[in-house]
Amino acid sequence: MISETLIYFGYNSMFSHKRGVENVIDFQSKSSPFKTNYYLHWDSKNKVSRYNNLICVGVKKNIFWWFTLNLLVYKIKKKKKNVFIHSHNPLMSLISLFNTNLFTVHDALYYNSNVKKHKLKFIFWFLEILLYKRTNFLHFISNFALQKSLFNANKSFCIIPNTSHY
Repeated sequence: MISETLIYFGYNSMFSHKRGVENVIDFQSKSSPFKTNYYLHWDSKNKVSRYNNLICVGVKKNIFWWFTLNLLVYKIKKKKKNVFIHSHNPLMSLISLFNTNLFTVHDALYYNSNVKKHKLKFIFWFLEILLYKRTNFLHFISNFALQKSLFNANKSFCIIPNTSHY
C-alpha cells in the first residue's frame, strides 16, 4: 500500500527561523506526491499552522517534548493509517517510537562530535549507529556527508545534493 501522508521531522518553524534544513524541507514538500504533508519541528509552544502545502506542528521544547512528539505521530498514524516518516532531525528520529522510513544526513553525528572535540563523542558514535539501524533508507546530501558518516552500506542509500532556491 502506498502512503498518502508524509511526516517531516525538522528543526525550526518555517516562519521564525528558516535556514538550510527548513529550505530543503520546503523545497521537497513542493514536489511531494503525498496528499497530506506534516512538518513537526521545535517551537516555543505547541501549535499548528500552515505554510504552503505543509501542516506545521510546533512541539514545545520542555521535559515532555518526547511524549508530545510520539503522541502527535501516533494520532496522525491512527487517523491516516499509512504514514511515511522523512526525518532531517536525528534526535526526533531516535526518540520516536516509530521507525523513520527515510533519514536525510546533513552532517554525521560522530563527525560533528570529533570536529567540536566533544568529551562524550562515544555517545554520538552509538547514537549515529542506532539511528542508521532504525532507518529504512538513507539520503546523504553529499559525498562528504557519506564519507564522514559511520554508515557501512548494509542498507539502501543515495546521494542527492541539497537543492537551493537560488
